[in-house]
Amino acid sequence: MSKSKNRMLRNLLINPRFQAAVILHSVIVSFLMVLIQFLSLKYYFHKYLMEGKDIGLQASHPFFRFIAEQQAFMNTVFIVTSLVLVFVSVISALVLSHRIAGPIHRLKMFFGFLGDKDQGAFSFRKGDFFQDLPPIINDGLSKAKIRVSKENP
Repeated sequence: MSKSKNRMLRNLLINPRFQAAVILHSVIVSFLMVLIQFLSLKYYFHKYLMEGKDIGLQASHPFFRFIAEQQAFMNTVFIVTSLVLVFVSVISALVLSHRIAGPIHRLKMFFGFLGDKDQGAFSFRKGDFFQDLPPIINDGLSKAKIRVSKENP
């Protein structure tokens, strides 16, 4: 894998294990919804075929050809919309996981370099979850800094 592709993948997945689990969960739920819809669609057309047989229509009757054509069309629509649904679900899970994994990564980096230099106030990106944490962290660090300065004049 080239260096740029590796970097792009690393930027795409901040916490690969967590984000892969979120995406996999989203894909599984999407496939379950697709399966339920597929079975519903299959039942819908089967019901019409049974109605045709119950009223005594011959297998060569245009009604059955019409139902088969409609089912083929709906299968195509179903496949396309299902693929779009799964794609949107994966992108949504990736965005959601970024909004969770990003702040945790930022927190790890901040505390990992805390003693090395003055980093200023801690913050998350706009749109990240857990926006209530930075003020608490900054307040706690300020109090700790005051306590340390009092203990070591």
